[in-house]
Amino acid sequence: MYPVWLVGAAYFCLGLIFGSFLNVCIYRLPRGLSVVRPRSACPECHQMISAQDNIPVLSWLLLGGRCRHCKAPITPRYAVVEFTCAMLFLLCFLRSALPVDAVKGCVLCFLLLGLAFTDAETHLLPDAMTLTGLVAGILLSVISLVPGPAAALPAHPSAPSPVGTSRRCSSTASPWRSSTARWVPSPAIPSTSSNAARSGQPPW
Repeated sequence: MYPVWLVGAAYFCLGLIFGSFLNVCIYRLPRGLSVVRPRSACPECHQMISAQDNIPVLSWLLLGGRCRHCKAPITPRYAVVEFTCAMLFLLCFLRSALPVDAVKGCVLCFLLLGLAFTDAETHLLPDAMTLTGLVAGILLSVISLVPGPAAALPAHPSAPSPVGTSRRCSSTASPWRSSTARWVPSPAIPSTSSNAARSGQPPW
């Protein structure tokens, strides 16, 4: 057995790495660009970013939030996403009883973090994230031997069925609902209109 602090540090470092890749996804996916090629470059001078300037969080701090070549400011979103992803990975490890549950949590946090920042910047939810979350949720729910706490929550029978999208990006939350529904079932909370119907009073 490895000590807890060592495994936690590994999760934190993995979170930094995945957070760096998530920044690439946030910038490129809404624009229809490949997340593999070309290498990361400064959006102002288009100079390729070297490996020493691509260390998550640390490089942004050492460069003062500016490009090494043209000194153009670099949005702090890059460092924020990387650090937040690292902390979420660490929390998933600390709060999970089994490794498979920690992995499920990390994948879910990775996708939701990317969707949140992409939506905030472009008001789009790329299908590459929403549909990936849907597939990953199904696969991980099948291989997980012990369901998480959310599995004990019954789904509301009147919850509407999510509708997918055929576009590359969507301005609605339907694919997002479809994705997260595979991870966390909806709690059994009756709607206001249902309560009003049973009591005979208007819902307003």
